[in-house]
Amino acid sequence: MKRKLTIFIIMIFALCLFGDYDVAVLTVAQDFTTSWADLGSEIDCRGYRYLHVYIVLDINDGFDLRLKALPKLSSAGAVEYEDAILTVGSSLITVEKDYIEFNVDEDANYHLVYDLKNGVEFLQLQIDAGTVGATKAQVDSCYAIRRH
Repeated sequence: MKRKLTIFIIMIFALCLFGDYDVAVLTVAQDFTTSWADLGSEIDCRGYRYLHVYIVLDINDGFDLRLKALPKLSSAGAVEYEDAILTVGSSLITVEKDYIEFNVDEDANYHLVYDLKNGVEFLQLQIDAGTVGATKAQVDSCYAIRRH
């Protein structure tokens, strides 16, 4: 009994330390459009500090592909919050929407890290393209790892 309890405690410790592996964000390739579209389902981030996103892009004829992460307070909730960044221009500080733009227009595999600061309940990834092109760009696959 003592050995089983020890193994159980080690397993719980490992889960707390290392997090969950391979949360499938996307299981089928998804085309980019010129409007923001959800990339897969929302990700449950309750209790996690970091989200590592592994994304495979097939550029085709698309240009300036973009990805953003929208925090949500509740699962399946309609309200998504924009992350913001401060920029300085003409001696003014402004607040703008934060997104990542892939301006190297070639097929690529990316690893992105989001610091959730233990304050994001759910996260919805979204994509769009500056230019779609004749053959649309695609996200071939997207996986996430949540870490404490």
